[in-house]
This record gives sequence, structure tokens and C-alpha cells, in this order.
Amino acid sequence: MDRYNFDALSRSLSASHSHSADITSPVESVTSEGLATDLSSPTVIDANEQLSSPVEPDSTQKRKRGRPRKHPIVPVKPKNGRSRTGCITCRKRKKKCDETKPECLNCKHMNKVCEGFFPSEHWKSPRQKSGESVIAAGPTLHVAECEPELRTKPLPKLIHGVESEDDRMLFDHFTMNLSQSLCLWDGKKSPFDTIIAPMALADLGLMHAILCLSGSQLASGASRTQVPENARQRVAHRRHYHLDQALKMLREKLSKMSQRQQNPNLIDDATIATVAILCMQTVVAGDSRGQHRFHLDAGYKILALNGSHASGEFQAFMVNFFAFHDIACLITSSEHKSSFIDESFKLPNFVPPAAGSYLGVLDGLFVNISKITNLRSHIRKRAMEEVEPLVDSQSLHAAQLIDAELQEWSNVQEDDSARALVSQLYRQCTWIYLYRTIYHRRPSHGLVQGVDNGLGLLRRLHNDETVQPVLLMPVFLLGCAAFEHRHRPQVDTTLDLLEKTRGNGNIKHVRTVVHEIWRMMDSEHRDSWDWESLMEGLHLDFLLS
Repeated sequence: MDRYNFDALSRSLSASHSHSADITSPVESVTSEGLATDLSSPTVIDANEQLSSPVEPDSTQKRKRGRPRKHPIVPVKPKNGRSRTGCITCRKRKKKCDETKPECLNCKHMNKVCEGFFPSEHWKSPRQKSGESVIAAGPTLHVAECEPELRTKPLPKLIHGVESEDDRMLFDHFTMNLSQSLCLWDGKKSPFDTIIAPMALADLGLMHAILCLSGSQLASGASRTQVPENARQRVAHRRHYHLDQALKMLREKLSKMSQRQQNPNLIDDATIATVAILCMQTVVAGDSRGQHRFHLDAGYKILALNGSHASGEFQAFMVNFFAFHDIACLITSSEHKSSFIDESFKLPNFVPPAAGSYLGVLDGLFVNISKITNLRSHIRKRAMEEVEPLVDSQSLHAAQLIDAELQEWSNVQEDDSARALVSQLYRQCTWIYLYRTIYHRRPSHGLVQGVDNGLGLLRRLHNDETVQPVLLMPVFLLGCAAFEHRHRPQVDTTLDLLEKTRGNGNIKHVRTVVHEIWRMMDSEHRDSWDWESLMEGLHLDFLLS
């Protein structure tokens, strides 16, 4: 047995030796030329190739150019991470899934029920994820259905008619600034604050009129509320929108005036207030085409129809408002006829004269102004007919009666108050108005003294904001009587102040007319007294308010 094993081992070794002798050695197979080449240029094996592959490189491969890397780049093999997109069944069984949809082939071959795939998830921001968590806490609601509704559902408007951020700016400007500059006030409250603004909350047409009035002043750029340049165009657009809506609703109400007998309460206080606000809008916007006349006529008709249906306080304010602007229209227009004030005009019994919102109305001075206007129309008619003398005995008699009433006039305002000073100024300017109607040439000492006294009162009221809303009319009359050059700078200064603080567009028209009257005075023009005809020639028909 041992011998047999030894012989077998010997035969195995002999066979192994003979087999190795038949194999050609790599060194022996190289020719002499090849050997010389290998000795002169030994093959350098890159360290990267040694690390990346255990197979010995071919000896005939050329060496890469350049110096070998000190720190060779080792390629990183991708990790065989676990797939997250396999079907639910394969993920439970921890088997590789071929991800065939709707049922994977792996489950089908293994006779397994493929439970399908999880829905694909898209990237969402933290805000979206937080919104989903809030909705998921409630009943079974779909995020796609609930999220837009929760985020975009608007709240109802607090003030009807204030529809945007620009409208809120317009309403704030009216309540905080503009309402204090539309009439005489005591520094604490104005009827536009206490009566008109609360009334607008219940009437959409009046609210549109208020926003239009506020937008007119903001668009002019002369208001206290600073409006950025890029926002003025939006403000102007909202102004036109609110004006159209206010006029539309006003026309609908006025068209029902024929039903007045069937419904005595049809024309309400808000309608009268809307007409008043639209009249003021023409002043602020600087209208020069006489649009204020339509509103004045409408206001008179509504007040006449309403009668006792309006509340006492509101009716007193409206009488003040329309009478003041009616007279202001008389001074600048030869065609306008007063609808409110004539020689039979009397103070309302429920209103004390000292409480009027517009001076000159309740203290009787505007009755005298109305008489002077009639006297001017008579003289102007004689001038057109070329009848001499222009001022006849009838005119002189009427003028003397008006002068007597002005001499006997007494101030009903408190002594040393701003109202008392303005009342004195109105009396002084009414007398100047009468003088310029009778005397058409160079002035006498009496007129120069009257202008001096008027400008002195004006200087004392220069910085009083509570009375500035009623100063334009006396400033205009003083300017039309400023024959002396030393009087004119103060007139211009006051107009500059009113234009800066009030921002009304009609002030520039006043300046145009006054400067033209000065030119006619300097040339001793006979018609320098007739500024109504001058304005007609200049195509200017504005409200002096």
C-alpha cells in the first residue's frame, strides 16, 4: 500500500515537471530587440491601476505622460442603496422589485398578491407642509380642496364703497384733513365731520362723492397728505370712478322726484349732501366750465321740495352752504341769478347767527351783496346799450341805501375772535364791492383807505387755519380794488398761502383774473370794474369759494 502511494506521487511530480517545461516563459519569448527596449524603457505601472484592478497590466501599455499623482484619485463606486420605489409586497418581503406597474412581475411569478405602489411624493415648502398638518388635524378633508379656500376667502368690507387700499387713503384724507378745510370751524369739529361723514356710512352715493372729492385734492398734489408720484395716477383713476358712480346714483334719485307727492320722504338728507359734495368737487378740481351751477340749482330744488322733512341741524348747515356758494357764484358770473338770497331773505329761526358755518349768510351781509349784484347788472345793461351816463340816478339811489345798511351793520360774533375779524373783513369787502360798482375810474382816498383796512384785517388772519376756507372771496374783491401797487404783493402772498394749504384748483383762476384786472387798471381802462365780462371773454366760469 505504501509503495503504491510513493510510486503515484513520483509519477505526479514527473508529469508536473514535464508540463511546466513545455510552457514558454515570458522572458524567453522576448526577442533581443524587445529585450533591449524593455531594459532602456522599463514599464511603469500606475498606482491607480494597481489599486483599481487586481489584474496585472499589459507590459506593452505605454506610460502616461506627466508626473504621477502624489495622492491618486480613487474612483468611488455607487452604493447599492435600497430602492424606495418598489411595490409594497416586495418591500415587506425584502425582495428586489422590477417596479412594473400596476403589478410587478416578481409578485406575479411568485404567485403573490401585489399590493401596489405608494403615491409619488413631490417636494413641498415648509409652509405647504404646515398647511397640510393643520388640515389633517380636522375631519377627512382633501388639502387641494381646503387650502385655497382657507387662504383666499376675503373678509366683508367694513365701510361700503371703500373697496381698495387707495380708497382707504382717500377716506382717511377726508376725515383727517379735508373735512376741516371745507367750511368755517371752531378748531374742534366741522359739520362735514359730525354730519356728512356719518351719513355717508348709510348711503353709497354720498360715499362715492366724498371719495371723489378727496381724490380731486390728492391728485392736485397740494394737500397735506403726501402721495407718492407713482400713486397719483391710481388716485386719479379712483377719482374718476367714484365721480361716475356718484353721478349715476344721483341721477337715479333725481329721476324719481316726480313721485314726490306719493312719497314725501323720497329725497332724503343724503341726496342733498351728495349734491353739496359734488359742488365742492368742482371747486377743488378747478373746474372753469360752470359745472357748479347745475349742482347749485339741484340743491335749491331739493331743499325747496324737502321743506321740513330735513333735520333741523342738517337743514341749517345746507342753507348756509348753498346760500354762500350761490352768492359766490354771483360775484364771478353775470348770468347767474340767485336762487336763495333776495331782499326778503330772513334768518332761520332755529339757527343763531353766531353759529353759522359760512360767514356773510346768517349775519345779513349776503343780502347786501345780492343787491349790489343786481345794481351791477343794471349798469352793465346800460353799457351794452351805450346809454350815458352808465350810473344814473336810480343806480345812485340804490347804492346809497346799501351803503346806509352797511354803516348800521353790527357784528354778532364774539369780540376779538377769528370769526369777528372775518365778519369785519366781509363788511369791508362788501363796501369795496359797492364802491367799484359805482366808480369806474381812478380811486378816491376812501377806496385806498378801505383797501388798507381790509388788508390789515387779512394780515391778522394770515396764519389762522380755522377761517382760511372763507378767505378767497374777500381776497378776490381786495385784489380787484388794488389800484395802488403797494397793495398787490399781499394779495399775491395770500393767494399763495391758500393754494398751498387748501390745494383748490380754482385759486389759479382767481390769480389769472386779478392780474388781468391790474393790467386794465394800470392802463386806465374804463371796464376794469366789470370783471364778470372779462371772465366771460377768457372763458372762465368758476366758483369763488
